[in-house]
Amino acid sequence: SYLAKKICYRSIDTNNNTENLNTSSDYLIDKVWPWAPSMTSPSDGACVADTTPRLDWWVSTDVWCSTTNLYNIIVYSDAICSVSTQNNTTSSTYRDATALSNGSTYSWRVRARDALWNYGGYTACRDFTIDVSWPAAPVSTSPANGAYTSDTTPRLDWNASSDVWCSSTNLYNVLVYNGSTCSNTAIQNNTTASTYFDTSALSNGNTYSWEVRARDALWNYGAYWTCRSMTIDTTPPAAPVCTASQKFAGSLAVTCTPTDGTIKYTTNQTTPDCNGTGRSNQSFSSTTTLKVWQCDA
Repeated sequence: SYLAKKICYRSIDTNNNTENLNTSSDYLIDKVWPWAPSMTSPSDGACVADTTPRLDWWVSTDVWCSTTNLYNIIVYSDAICSVSTQNNTTSSTYRDATALSNGSTYSWRVRARDALWNYGGYTACRDFTIDVSWPAAPVSTSPANGAYTSDTTPRLDWNASSDVWCSSTNLYNVLVYNGSTCSNTAIQNNTTASTYFDTSALSNGNTYSWEVRARDALWNYGAYWTCRSMTIDTTPPAAPVCTASQKFAGSLAVTCTPTDGTIKYTTNQTTPDCNGTGRSNQSFSSTTTLKVWQCDA
């Protein structure tokens, strides 16, 4: 309750002589507790990348004449505010000096106390999880290490990375190097997908290397996967050397010596597909128009 009071007093000597009654200034009776603080961060159920997380709340106000001068904060080693450690602070923020355990969930609540030791009610219980673990390194899938490609903007692929605790992988950091050892100055690129295309064409005849790492939603970066190299080759091989001899009446035997790669034959003037189509049979009718195609590695 809140009451206005006055103190009345007068002096009496040893002979019981009294002076006139004196009236003091008003004073207040304050037995009203301060309002419960309003919690601000971390949010309820949050993942926190800090083993000594900062807990924040809005300053509490007192109803009557005394002011809030202390906050009583309780941090619990579970998610439901049942197993606790109590701490006091005079500010509207708190950071535990003892590191909390990675992967564990904690809860907390806070109440205010005014200068007259009136304690207010506790806030609602909030929980958070400590996550300082980085995501696993993504496994590169293609191109294979040491591969040749005729694509000057090759597609780089890897398996999606998984995170250990409560946050999820939300970004991949891809490094492309000029050279085969992932040691020169890199071109850095970020992507949210498990694949990457370089928008700038790479140079024919050059060898490049690349590596990738994952980052979770709390900005914990994982390790890079093993460095892989690739060589850009857009130069076609030289024409093969071919000879024809009569095999029997109406038929020719054609023999071609490859200068690089393998030989494909076609009889319809179209370009064979180096990945499979085109004939390897070397005997054709003498009236057939023959086209020989060489495919390199």
